[in-house]
Amino acid sequence: MRPSKITTEKLTILYVTMARIPGERAHSIQIARMCSALQESGSNVILISPNRGDEFTRKATMKDIKKYYGLKTPFRHFKVPILGIFNEDVRVENLSWLIMAWTLAPFTLALYMALKFFLRRNIYIYVREPLLYIMLTLSGWLVKPKIIYEIHELPPFLKDGPRFFWSLMEQSHLIICIAQALSDLVRSHLNKGKERVFTLHDAVDDEIFNMEYTCPDELASIKKKYRIIMYAGHLDRWKRPEFLIDMMKYLLESDVALVFVGGKEEDISRLRQYVAVNGLNEKVFFLGWRAPAQVPRYLAFADVLVHYSPPGKALSPLKIFEYMLSGSPIVAPNAPGVEEVLKDGVNALLFDPHDPADAAEKVTLLLKDKELGRILATNARNTALSKYTYKVRARTLLELLNNISIQERY
Repeated sequence: MRPSKITTEKLTILYVTMARIPGERAHSIQIARMCSALQESGSNVILISPNRGDEFTRKATMKDIKKYYGLKTPFRHFKVPILGIFNEDVRVENLSWLIMAWTLAPFTLALYMALKFFLRRNIYIYVREPLLYIMLTLSGWLVKPKIIYEIHELPPFLKDGPRFFWSLMEQSHLIICIAQALSDLVRSHLNKGKERVFTLHDAVDDEIFNMEYTCPDELASIKKKYRIIMYAGHLDRWKRPEFLIDMMKYLLESDVALVFVGGKEEDISRLRQYVAVNGLNEKVFFLGWRAPAQVPRYLAFADVLVHYSPPGKALSPLKIFEYMLSGSPIVAPNAPGVEEVLKDGVNALLFDPHDPADAAEKVTLLLKDKELGRILATNARNTALSKYTYKVRARTLLELLNNISIQERY
């Protein structure tokens, strides 16, 4: 199945990113699934990304990308050759990011102008990296492209300035924030264009959960002996997965284990040492990285799914949306962004993000009260299907663009 022909009747979106596509990080997953949903919703989508990464990433076809992410609808994908000089020297790596942005921005603007010449209307540039957004805005001052800027977090240096960046942001055609708290913060810094700031939470691909799974062998062997508390995702230091290991100190039942699905080898090695120091080798297991399309196979067989990241670090983590469709009950921190989606006692149980004992208490309650877990899991699934799928997100974005277009005519 190929993407449909680009026509003047359809809205065209050039989604440009510095991320590796395909790639294992959450932002590349979100980008690919959003592009697929926008294409399925009737748009012409062209994803522009740098041709970097390992051999698989550099040579991946759209067929490979569909399989890797579990996508239903293909889209066009341009890989732009870039000069990459990534190494342990921070200064050299920063230079490499600048070169990448300088390369991608002119390419995107040239394609934008060509499509605008032939199609005349309904062309937008979609971007989510601040550096690339700055390059596009500055480079396109004569073209004045319609830019959709999606914000996932504000770097600390931007929260109180500089004013220059906020002035650039006021030129956006549309600003999408992934949490209401972030939308409020952005509006507070803008002098104009506040009415074009909207909240669109992250989402989940309901297609990959809409099938029957068998329990993976490595997980099945653990389930023979333990009830499973599961965390799926990366294990970077900033995410503080050690918190969940600390939580296990307060779970005294011998038949309960914490299973991590995901993470790089160096992060797993670090956490194994932490587990050993705390004497929890028999209660914590690491299954390693799994392709995004495979993760639902694991989530479906957890007794409890647990999320954790320090407050303010991840306003709309992708994993909570996948958790919501899994059919397993969720325990998560009562933190900004998360509490906008997960409601304590309604579709999840929320704990004090500074207290691993409180997290253990919430997990224990769900392990003991199966009916409560069933009710919470059902509510979470219904909420996700009605509000937080990529289909809903894409449709909402297109409606926002249509409304702005109508307003501009009058």
